[in-house]
Amino acid sequence: MNPFGWKTLLHGARNPHRLFGIAWAISLLCGAAVQAAIPAGERQALLDIYTSTGGSGWTDHTNWGGAVGTECTWFGISCDGDDSNADVHAVYLDLSQNNLIGTLPATLSSLTYLQIFTAPGNHLSGAIPTLIGMTHLQSFDLSDNQFSGSVPSLAGLDLRNFKVENNQLTGALPTFAGLNNLQLIQVDRNQLTGSLPSLSSFPNLHIFDAHANLLTGPLPSHADLANLQVFSVWGNQLTGTVPSLAGLTTLQIFYVDSNQLSGPLPSVAGLTGLVGFGAGSNHLTGTISSLTGLTNLYVYYVNDNQLTGSLPDLTGLAGLQYFLASGNQLTGSIPALDGLSSLHWFSVGRNQLSGPPPAAPVPNALSPGHSTLCANRLDPTDSLDWDAATGVAPWYRDCVKIFRDGLDGV
Repeated sequence: MNPFGWKTLLHGARNPHRLFGIAWAISLLCGAAVQAAIPAGERQALLDIYTSTGGSGWTDHTNWGGAVGTECTWFGISCDGDDSNADVHAVYLDLSQNNLIGTLPATLSSLTYLQIFTAPGNHLSGAIPTLIGMTHLQSFDLSDNQFSGSVPSLAGLDLRNFKVENNQLTGALPTFAGLNNLQLIQVDRNQLTGSLPSLSSFPNLHIFDAHANLLTGPLPSHADLANLQVFSVWGNQLTGTVPSLAGLTTLQIFYVDSNQLSGPLPSVAGLTGLVGFGAGSNHLTGTISSLTGLTNLYVYYVNDNQLTGSLPDLTGLAGLQYFLASGNQLTGSIPALDGLSSLHWFSVGRNQLSGPPPAAPVPNALSPGHSTLCANRLDPTDSLDWDAATGVAPWYRDCVKIFRDGLDGV
């Protein structure tokens, strides 16, 4: 399990980019209370949504079911056009966290002019209906429901954002072929199988999140993803090597932990925007690259691999809060923690480190009981700070066996 969610890390002022999908598009829509009738097919599709999802029990169903010509005043709907425009269509439908239950109707695809459909945080179930024909659809969000079945075909759409995370979807991911304007794909926390799609056709992709599924096969190349900010596929069954991250100057989050990946740990040198990096619990080898200059780094964990060499210099990483490199084959001394006043969790146990422990940071923000220094071949120097941080008194109690029996006895 990955406790360092990227949405939390990038929340607020740390993340000025368009990470959450639909806000950028809302400004394109009129949102006025257009007093003109939408086409009969669109009206019927909206009424079908109301009926099949328990509309009378919605938290807010203001004006729904009103007379012909009032559709653009119904809660959650925005239309294009105005009174002087004979062609009025529903282009925006937001039913987020509105106590929807039941299923979405097959007539959803009759809303052919809809640009944004968002209904996360409800109690919807059943299959996601076909979206074929919704050629204007740019943002689609059904996250945090109970949908089952497969991800529907997205062929012929013009999607920018596609979010169906935290449902019960099964089967393979679509290829996303032809969706050249995609910026965000979130399909995490489902039961999806098969391999990851190629991402080489999506130069505008900002976020790809497919964590906590049952996906297999290799990681796709990141070579053409010049705008990539978030890549999160932890908690799957992925194999093969981790592609190079060189040149991904916009990358902020990269999580591939808890898979079955092998080969060298990729370098993050020069990725100055990096906030979170996780590659723990794999079968990765090689050394830990330099972290110098990564002043935005908040989380870095490569624990439980087969890494060798020394720990990197941590100087200048004033925002670093979590550093986990335990369960490897690292040697040498533990670097100084001077200036790491935000550090909460520091775990380097179960390696082959030697020498004295570093002084705790000043001020000391290490959370009680979360850090590990042993087992290693460290000098047993008394430290109340490390006793508290490790939750072991004295902190070197589990290191003593190494001095007595040698590393082969650990």
